[in-house]
Amino acid sequence: MSSNNANRKVRRAVKPQRSHGKARVETILVAAAEVIGDKGYDRATMAEIAERAKSPIGSLYRFFPNKEILANALLDRYAVLINAAFDAIDHVASDLPVETLADTLLELMVNLQTETKALASVLEANAKWTKRPKFPELFLQRLIKVLRHRAPELSANDAQNVAAVLMHNLKTMRAITFGKGIATGPDVAAELRLMNRLYLLNRLTPNRK
Repeated sequence: MSSNNANRKVRRAVKPQRSHGKARVETILVAAAEVIGDKGYDRATMAEIAERAKSPIGSLYRFFPNKEILANALLDRYAVLINAAFDAIDHVASDLPVETLADTLLELMVNLQTETKALASVLEANAKWTKRPKFPELFLQRLIKVLRHRAPELSANDAQNVAAVLMHNLKTMRAITFGKGIATGPDVAAELRLMNRLYLLNRLTPNRK
């Protein structure tokens, strides 16, 4: 292996300081998630990612000297996206009708599908990445926080149980939306949406029978 390649592997991603550089990095990460989600981590190339991002290859390597560094940035970005989505919900959870809150939560994994596919491919490609913080656990804890914020009377145990059910519903909605599994389609999605609303109404509405 050449010394140049060795040096490239140990370099860290350059942190952009200006808005233009930050926007370029975000564009690259979005493109990387799309390419890796479509082709898988092992088959995706830096050249394809640069082309998808409409970025010079040299600019990509400046911020991400190799694909492993880029993958680490994608994992970090996924956690940021999850937290940002839940932060937005936290700000309005107490004012939303329960039905609206139920729909908003149900669409979370659907809205993150591109990043989720890339994440799964990255984690499958390298065992060491599975030692990072567990994203399902992050999702679960953020769901619990929303539930306790919306319904403070929920016990910690009840909130965890409700959040676990919601996690299954979120995964099912993602599978239905993207055609995975036996039963898919808009009618099935509508039924799941209704079921999810009724479930949260039952659990989050005081004195509801």
